[in-house]
Amino acid sequence: MSEFEWLEFPHETLRVNGLWWFDENAPELWRLPARLQEKVRGEVWRIGTYPSGGRIRFASDTAALAVRARHDTLGSMHNMCAIGRTGIDLFVDRKAWLPVWPEEEGVGEFVFFSEAEQKMREFTLHLPLYRPVNILGVGFTPGAKVEAPAAFAVEKPVAFYGSSITQGGCAARPGMSYQAILSACSISTS
Repeated sequence: MSEFEWLEFPHETLRVNGLWWFDENAPELWRLPARLQEKVRGEVWRIGTYPSGGRIRFASDTAALAVRARHDTLGSMHNMCAIGRTGIDLFVDRKAWLPVWPEEEGVGEFVFFSEAEQKMREFTLHLPLYRPVNILGVGFTPGAKVEAPAAFAVEKPVAFYGSSITQGGCAARPGMSYQAILSACSISTS
């Protein structure tokens, strides 16, 4: 897409939150560290590669935004819509904007918006709840500023442990899991 200037992922201004071992696993967006793959049951490892609760945060004055992502598997679930299962959910200034989701496996470019007002805003990309994804890049208006996001009001992380509800089970979109909702409340507004 020629109307976008692409920033390759990972990048220092595209902050990953909610995936504790990202620095160790990069560019993989997994909830478990790669070093544990042979030490946990296969099912645990498989689910650990789903980036549920993971977020990519940044600030920008872009008038257009897109993401380039690879989905190697889409699968289906009788109790969950495709948006929650495989979608990437955009929040702008902590408000829901639009989710995008793949219709086929492989690399896709997904446009969240174009021709918006060009002003500084905070962006959060909530990652899929029930399928792995590889983010390859984020597209911006050519020449747009891209900066680190606002700090969290509380620096210490919160760990969640639980059932499919903790995974985000049956949330209509990734930004509606309870961890995503709580994380939006923890961003400093000062």
